Parts: sequence; structure tokens; C-alpha cells
Amino acid sequence: MKFVRAEEGVPAAGYEKGTVRYYDEQGNVRIRFEGTKAWRCNNPGNIKHVKGGFGMQNGGIGKALSMVVFPTEEIGRQALITRLRTGDFPALTVTEFPSIWDKPEEEKYRRYLLKKTGLAPDRTLGSLTKEEFECFRNAIETMEGWKDGKRGGRNSMKSNIFRR
Repeated sequence: MKFVRAEEGVPAAGYEKGTVRYYDEQGNVRIRFEGTKAWRCNNPGNIKHVKGGFGMQNGGIGKALSMVVFPTEEIGRQALITRLRTGDFPALTVTEFPSIWDKPEEEKYRRYLLKKTGLAPDRTLGSLTKEEFECFRNAIETMEGWKDGKRGGRNSMKSNIFRR
């Protein structure tokens, strides 16, 4: 199933958190609920949604939970990689990165990245080897949280039956 559009939905019955609804070209709906926002949005880096912004220009198909929704985890991961390799990001040091990426959790984020990656605080993202970059990216994804939730499906054109 190729998803072409996504949006935030109401919480599924019995659940507190909002759902993310994915639509394919035929109008079929796949619903993600529970799990983390990163998982529900196929957005391993928790890239924030900005109308017409980076995420939407790099594979995003909608907005939910204040974040860009990507059609697959792989496309979301590629957007994260592209973001880290473009603009001002390559010039940022490991120490500076959290102040741009997640200001409210800046200190916690900084300590986690330094511990998890073992990188020197003054290393720039642009200076990382392929292996170091993958370690850094993986640490971001872990810090942002990825916990699978539940999926539900419904063919909106043919029936209103909720299937798991």
C-alpha cells in the first residue's frame, strides 16, 4: 500500500493519544495508534512540521501531532539524514546540536549524545566518518523514541468495518 496523504485523527476507542491516519490512492485508510509519536508518524527524528518546510519538501505527506508524517519509516529516516547533512547542521558541533534540535531537552540530549556516541564535544557533524555519522543518527533516533504501537485498517470507499 502506497500512502499519499496523512493527518491526525481522534484517539482510537479506549486510547488517550491521537491517531495518525494514512490514506492511499484509492482512499483506503491505515490508522496508527499507541506507540510513540515518532512511530505513529514514521518520523524517526521527530522532525517538526512547518508548512512548506524541510520535511514536506523531503517526502512528507502530512502533519500530525505537530510533526511531519512520512509514508514509510525509511523515507522518514532519509529525511533525517538529509537534514543532518544540509544547511547549517554540518557546521554544528555535537555540543551545539541539541540547542538547535531540541531546546527544551538540550542538556539531557547533549549528555545522552556524548555518552552514546563517545564523540568529542567539539566534533562537527560534517567531520564525522560514515560510521560515526550512523552512530550519531542512531543516537538521535533512540533519544527521540521509537516504540511500535498498533495498526488498524479500514477501506473508506467500501465499508466502515474496522479491521486490525
